[in-house]
Amino acid sequence: MIGPDRVLVLVNAHGDRTWIPPTNQVLADYAAAHPDNVVLVDWDATANANAQVLGSDGIHPSMDSDIYAKAVKQAIEQWIASGR
Repeated sequence: MIGPDRVLVLVNAHGDRTWIPPTNQVLADYAAAHPDNVVLVDWDATANANAQVLGSDGIHPSMDSDIYAKAVKQAIEQWIASGR
């Protein structure tokens, strides 16, 4: 889909919407099927574990939080460390 020399970073969704669980499952399945060039950032788990840094909507990080960027960075670092 994206070529053998590229890496696709997918970030799942967080929130209380009915479409989120099935969408996150599709993303997880896709990442599992393409472990050599797809990184899945589990924003849902990160947001659930760090609700105090979310904005008033309870979905997005607050303006002064870097938790989203840290979650992306950590997922990429873990993917690299796994030998991909």
